Amino acid sequence: MLILSSSRTAGVSLIEMIFAILILAVALVGIAASIGGGTSRSSDTLIEIQAVALAQAYLDEIIGKRFDEGNANSGIPPCRGTLPDGNRRRCSEKLEPSPPPREFGPDGSETRASYDDVDDYDGLEEGFGIGGGELFDANGDSRGTEYANFRVSVVVDYYDGSGTDVEYTPTTPTDEELDDMYDAKLITVTVFFGADTEGFVFSAYKSNF
Repeated sequence: MLILSSSRTAGVSLIEMIFAILILAVALVGIAASIGGGTSRSSDTLIEIQAVALAQAYLDEIIGKRFDEGNANSGIPPCRGTLPDGNRRRCSEKLEPSPPPREFGPDGSETRASYDDVDDYDGLEEGFGIGGGELFDANGDSRGTEYANFRVSVVVDYYDGSGTDVEYTPTTPTDEELDDMYDAKLITVTVFFGADTEGFVFSAYKSNF
């Protein structure tokens, strides 16, 4: 008796292979996007850490100076106070009446290394895209390449609830307590990365003493 038998070999059809490739492609795109997003967030975190460290360095440097050119080196009496000889110490002015006794910003030939009061730093801007593109420390020395892509801007002003600059109006103090709007200066340090127009903003107050 002749017996005939047949066998079929199982395999993958072309259509099934195409579907498998499509599924793998979609999965790989998702994985790549996830890895790319993680890398980007890691980079952003590093920039933020550097910005905080940079702002802290500037704030520490500025707050370490005396409140005003009109203060004694010891800080007492405050710049709006009355001296034993009856003469008044007058705080520097942000606006420019004619003529102001002192103005915000460096006094005379002062350089970064010789800044001696808080408002000397008003208007300071240095780093990426400015001059030689360098940031400097308290001694006027370059901070090197670690912060090569950062820019720092400093603004100093008297505290003013209305949000505008303050014009100094002399008053007769009855004591030397810190009790008027000229007794605190707001220091604002903004750190920018690269060509960004929105930076990281850090603020602190310095009291009149």
